[in-house]
Amino acid sequence: METEIVKPSGNGSTITDDDLRAAENGHEFIFDLAQEPVRYIRIVVRSTWGSTTFTHPAEIDVYGERK
Repeated sequence: METEIVKPSGNGSTITDDDLRAAENGHEFIFDLAQEPVRYIRIVVRSTWGSTTFTHPAEIDVYGERK
């Protein structure tokens, strides 16, 4: 699964209040429950809104259904 989070204020390294609110509200990704079960989820960060070389994922919650 590939996803993209679009910065509300557009491209550029300046972070606006809208960008901060979007980050604070978090982002939700929905996995198709019909896919094969997985043991690991790999997260690859290709770029950041601040054009930095690092990221700080503060909280990652994974929910699902056992069959």
